[in-house]
Amino acid sequence: SSSTSSSSSSSRGSLYFCKPGSRVQHPSCCLPLHAISDMYVGKRALPFKTTLAAAATNDVCFSLISKHIELHLESPNFTQASEWLNGIHGILMKKKKITIGNPHRGALAASSSSSSSSSSSSSSSSSSSSS
Repeated sequence: SSSTSSSSSSSRGSLYFCKPGSRVQHPSCCLPLHAISDMYVGKRALPFKTTLAAAATNDVCFSLISKHIELHLESPNFTQASEWLNGIHGILMKKKKITIGNPHRGALAASSSSSSSSSSSSSSSSSSSSS
């Protein structure tokens, strides 16, 4: 995955995603960071329940959700996953409220006025489907 600043999306930047090995930034494959409303850690989202994702390790998977786009990502390792999610979470916490948690069991709401570092510590980020 790669994040790239985008003045048209927001001063917070955007994540562009594409097939592994590609580095094409296409507007239809862009998730503006300001649009992210939820972050789910682990293989909790439905796409991770498929046979295609069966071999993925839970602690390197996460989902970024917006109104129009859902990115379900697998990082090559836990360290990289943690760096991605902690970085994205840090950017989002500066300006807005975001929900982090399990979509099936309720979620933990975090805002810039509350301490939510424990909810992001199990976060992971990077993707084999993002660049």
